[in-house]
Order: sequence, then structure tokens, then C-alpha cells
Amino acid sequence: MGGNVKAINNGHTVQIDIPHMHSHRAPYVYGGGLESIYKLKGLHFHWGSPGQPGSEHSIDGNRYDLELHVVHKKIPYNTLEEARSDPFGIVVLAVLFQGVQDGSIGTTYLDDFFESLPHLSQYESHINLELMTMNNFLVHLNTEDFFMYNGSLTTPPCPEAVIWYVFPDVRPIQHKHLEQFWGLRDEMSELLLQNERPIQPINSRKVFFRRGNKYRTYK
Repeated sequence: MGGNVKAINNGHTVQIDIPHMHSHRAPYVYGGGLESIYKLKGLHFHWGSPGQPGSEHSIDGNRYDLELHVVHKKIPYNTLEEARSDPFGIVVLAVLFQGVQDGSIGTTYLDDFFESLPHLSQYESHINLELMTMNNFLVHLNTEDFFMYNGSLTTPPCPEAVIWYVFPDVRPIQHKHLEQFWGLRDEMSELLLQNERPIQPINSRKVFFRRGNKYRTYK
């Protein structure tokens, strides 16, 4: 993806909007249990606060410092609002991050993006991003293994319209970059902390796990 990609502090998260592209150029996901093609719409983050995790998913009871959501809508819906009416209208890829002290973790593009976070410290502040691909954001991530379940969006009104893919390959993020997330402010100029939805009960949902090409019921 590329073009005029903008990151903005919208008062709730850091949102990266993907500009309109011709369908043959737009990034998309397909396969891995999906029966339709889903076009990329945007990315955003959820984080905690000093000493408190901020991920919206847990794995075997473990929560993490940061969670990236990569949001797609089913073709041919024009907007996410339209896709919300379909119980399979949206696909979200969830990438988990854990803070580390190591100063060199091999995620150059993400490091550069995280370094720019002070420019987003105030509500409605924004920056333009350089040309990038999803491989830049998901560098070194093992996408062969994942959890999959049907659920909801995590912002109100939380419609049940999402196929979730959660990758157990937890990525490192430098603590100094977590601190930059913790320094962002909302529309009231208050620190923007703990912007995650609390962990929800599974209830009757089935969670599947794929390792390689083999699927099994996880819960």
C-alpha cells in the first residue's frame, strides 16, 4: 500500500487510514478459511499504561502491552458501516506486542513509525507516512499460525460482524516506544491510556487454531 497514507490521533487511538485505490492495487486478504476477498481499510492500536497491559486479546491467560488491528471489509461493500450489517462483513488481523529493553529488534519501518509518535501527541494531530507495504508492518511475523473466531468490533456499538485472526507470534516493541504511546492525549488533553476493551468471555463461540495447514478447535 502507499500513496497519501495518513496517521492521526483521533482521540481514541492512533488510526492509519488507507486511501482509496483501484481494486487491482488495493491490499487484501483471502484464504485461511475465508470464502470472500476482504480489502484493507485501515490500522489502529490499543495500549495500556505503565505496569498495565493493553491488549484486547489474551493467549492462555497472558495479556500484552500493545495490540495492532489491521481492518478489512468484504468486497463489494463500499464502507465499513455497510459491512457491519453482515456477520462476516469484516476481517481484523490482530498482532500482539510485548515491551523489551533490547535496542535493536529488527523492525525498521515500525521503529521509524513509533519514533514519529510524539508528532501525534495532541488530539487531531496527524502525519503523512512514506510509501509502505503490509510486509513493512508485519515484518518477521509468522502468519502461518493463528487463532480464528467470529466476534465483534471492540468499539461501540460492537456489532457482531468480525472474523478475527489473532497471531500467537508476539512481536517485540521497545519500552521507549511504549512510553510514546502512553504520552498521547485525547480530545480533553488527558493522557490517552488503557484504550482497550476489557477481555470478553468466549461464551458459546468456537475458537480455532491453525498451525501450518492443520486446524483444530482451541476452545
